[in-house]
Amino acid sequence: MTLELRELTVHNIRSYPHGAVRFGPGTSLIVGDVGSGKTSLLYAVEMALFGFAEVDAAHLIRHRAAEAEVRLVLGDDEHRYEFYRKFRRVAIRGRDTFKPLESSYARDGARVKYSATELRQRAIDLLGFPDNPNPVAHSDLWRWAVYVPQEKMREILGSAPQERLETIRKALGLEQYRLAAENAQTLTRELQSRAAVRESASDQLRMKAEEAPQWRRALAERQAGLASAREEMTMLKAALDASLAALSHLEAEGLRLREGEVEIDRLRGELARAKARAAERQQLLSDRTLELEQLRASASTLEAARGRLVAQSRSLEVDRGRLAAWRTEIERLNSGLGEAAKLDSDLAVAGQAESSATDQQYRAEARHRESVKVLKEVEAEAPAKEPPRPTARSVEEIDQALGSLEERSRTAGEELARLSLEADELEAMARTGSCPRCGQPVTAETASGHLEELRAARERRATDVAALDLQRAAVTEERRARVRYDRNYDRWRDAERRRTEARERLRLDEEELGGAQVALAQVRGEKAVLLAAREKLPPWAELKDEALGRLRALETKLASEDEEVRDRQREVDLLGAGQQRIPTLEAEVDRARKDATESRDHTTRLEEQANGLERQLARQADLGARLEVARSTRNETRSAFESAGLRLGHLESSVGEAEREIVEAEAAALERDRRMAEAAHVLALARWLSGPFREALEHLERRVLSRARGQFDRALARNFSTLIEDPALLARCDAAFSPEIEIDGEWTPAEALSGGERTALALAYRLALGEVVRSAGQLKLTTLILDEPTDGFSPEQVLRMGDLLEELAIRQVVLVSHEAALASVADRVVRVRKADGQSVIEDDGRPGPGAPTPLAASRTGRTRRRRTVTLDGPSA
Repeated sequence: MTLELRELTVHNIRSYPHGAVRFGPGTSLIVGDVGSGKTSLLYAVEMALFGFAEVDAAHLIRHRAAEAEVRLVLGDDEHRYEFYRKFRRVAIRGRDTFKPLESSYARDGARVKYSATELRQRAIDLLGFPDNPNPVAHSDLWRWAVYVPQEKMREILGSAPQERLETIRKALGLEQYRLAAENAQTLTRELQSRAAVRESASDQLRMKAEEAPQWRRALAERQAGLASAREEMTMLKAALDASLAALSHLEAEGLRLREGEVEIDRLRGELARAKARAAERQQLLSDRTLELEQLRASASTLEAARGRLVAQSRSLEVDRGRLAAWRTEIERLNSGLGEAAKLDSDLAVAGQAESSATDQQYRAEARHRESVKVLKEVEAEAPAKEPPRPTARSVEEIDQALGSLEERSRTAGEELARLSLEADELEAMARTGSCPRCGQPVTAETASGHLEELRAARERRATDVAALDLQRAAVTEERRARVRYDRNYDRWRDAERRRTEARERLRLDEEELGGAQVALAQVRGEKAVLLAAREKLPPWAELKDEALGRLRALETKLASEDEEVRDRQREVDLLGAGQQRIPTLEAEVDRARKDATESRDHTTRLEEQANGLERQLARQADLGARLEVARSTRNETRSAFESAGLRLGHLESSVGEAEREIVEAEAAALERDRRMAEAAHVLALARWLSGPFREALEHLERRVLSRARGQFDRALARNFSTLIEDPALLARCDAAFSPEIEIDGEWTPAEALSGGERTALALAYRLALGEVVRSAGQLKLTTLILDEPTDGFSPEQVLRMGDLLEELAIRQVVLVSHEAALASVADRVVRVRKADGQSVIEDDGRPGPGAPTPLAASRTGRTRRRRTVTLDGPSA
């Protein structure tokens, strides 16, 4: 699997409010003035993969931005991978900083959210090189083999040899050999410790195994004592059963005695309750007799109370009739008041409706005035007419034609270059009289004939190239005119739409204003009718107040009379109930006399039963002494039985203990032999790990590092000679991968080189390192990012750098520079500029102004084939 960059989207990164770039295979150039924001795009790529590892958030995120985000898309031939990070501004101890708000990873659209550490680990796994997953850790391999910032380009030349060697070891994946060796040493110590533990355990088991004969003798002695203890237990069990039977008989007699005592207590309690009931019934008889005599005496006052009740009831009925008449009058007055209240409510509603209609008319007038104003403004907007169409072809059709012309122009330029080269060769043949390639003799006549034909063909091809250039210029101008027409047509169409909307809005506002005026006139008419009806009503409130005064006075009188009637009725009811209760009380007096007699008889019977039981219990006074003797005998027998049982249990336990000890001693002997064998095996394995295995790892590591150094040395020499093209300068590296230069046979350190030579050596070193890493299969990303790589380069070195990149066949190269001349070595160009303090990405799909024409390329011997690419500008 080989990965490459596909797309980068940023928001609030440095001076970019928004921006998006799509990458493709080949060499891409990001070009712009100093400070335009080119390097910020590379930092954004690094941020998407690793977080804020190299650049602090305060310097990378746009000033005063509350949030920022970056999205990076990578891909291979089968899948699409997307890294997304979003950050927010927070204040910690008075200092603004940025914290991750969201981190996610998507494969073919399936998105999963991760923490910052997890997302960095996901990037490391995908790119395929070992690194620290800590989100604030630097990524040395990324900066050495993929992304080379401008200020870091020459830093490799001054790095400490050991630091450089360790980074290369990490890049080649040699850490796994060292880690395996260290783990082998750790495992060796662990195995030796385990063997010592097993030997110590086997020594302890030896003592256990030698105890088996002693435990066999102890087992025979304990089994003999166990048989004697079991016979003693049998005799004590018989004696205990006999004492328990005697005790049970005496306890049964004691239970009957206790039941008799309980019965005496129950009879005595029942006797006390019977005496209390007899006293209560005697008191009840006295109370009922007294009440009966009082009721018989009150019978003479009942008839007088009934007469007074009838007279007061008649007076009450007369006053109630007068009260009903006044209530009827008040209901009539309430009806009139309700009519007046309804008119008042209708008047209030009409007032609110009038106010609402007035407000609605005012708002309708305001909207109408605003619509008239808007209509005047949009009718004054330009353009008022549809612009004339300059050409019938669309922009897409013109672009296709322009692409075809460019292809024909490129082909014609190559043909012109070939014809010029052949003409130059024929001129050389005419001068020397021999072919410079094969050395065969050539006559001047033959060479002159062919030379005239070639010159004529070259003139025709030059004319074709000029004509194609004129056609390209015409089609380019046609494209600009079509773009201007499309832009003006869109403006005219938008203006027409606004004018139509304004006219429709005015028509609706006029309809709404007319409706509001009609509604206001209708509401005012209804309000006038209600006012006239209200003035015709009589003074219902005054009439009702007079009637209510009379009604309340009558109600007060009725309440007093009603209370007196209720008092007389309660008196009559009480006297009548007393007369009705006389027969009932006479019957209750008879029942009370009978109950009192029965209670006295029941009390006498209970006293006789209690006296009989007390005489029976007196005859069993010695039962307690016999029970104490029987319990003492039982306890002594039980104690002897339990002691014998404990001795028996102890003997059985000691027999089992002896049997277990014998089994454990035999097992210990077997376990001791097994552990001794294990200890010998573990020690043999530890000796193999610390010896042959570790030596094999170190030998394999030396072989891989030696092979990589040889490949690196060859790549460094080839890259440097391509960039310098000076046979007197040769580059090589030592065993620690430190670069050295041979000048006329004398080895010179990198510090003694010129600025351009040092830049060439650093770039050659970087490219060689990337080549070795990729060949080792560690790095899956086939992308090389170079930031300002031509510092100190001549124009010829810039061209040679392009040749070198083509020779290395790196699938994707991204160059960042402020020099537009680098477009000559790029397959696609992205331009970055500053506008109003913001970075803007622009691209028209063509090389920059510094790129050579096909004719110029043919003169320098370099003809490059350009591939098309789509590059997005800032997001809307």
